Amino acid sequence: MKLSTKTLPHHELTERIIAAGYQVQKELGVGFLEVVYQRALCMVLHSNGHKVDVEVPLKVHFRGEVIGNYAADLIVDDTVLVELKSCSELIGRHQAQVINYLTITKLEVGLLLNFGQRPLGLRRLYPRK
Repeated sequence: MKLSTKTLPHHELTERIIAAGYQVQKELGVGFLEVVYQRALCMVLHSNGHKVDVEVPLKVHFRGEVIGNYAADLIVDDTVLVELKSCSELIGRHQAQVINYLTITKLEVGLLLNFGQRPLGLRRLYPRK
């Protein structure tokens, strides 16, 4: 039985981000670096009235010490984390990266968008409980 995406957290916002991703891929095609898709996606999301934070610094803490520094590609409307790829296929490591970023940020939902395949590669991810 397939779960309806309408019951998932931030459904409407994630659908708007995904639609923007499809729009970007339709106009640019495949083959560019991630940064090109990142800039284009930001342009589309901004034009649709969304706040987009780019390369958001993330710190991993362990026993009170910072032991790692990362950056989330995008955070849209302070609500949805978006990680972009431009590769032949998404793999488990990509999904784990988003889950870890969600855990760090305490955000409820992340999108993993792969512009390197047609149609647009897509995963909706939620942090471990």
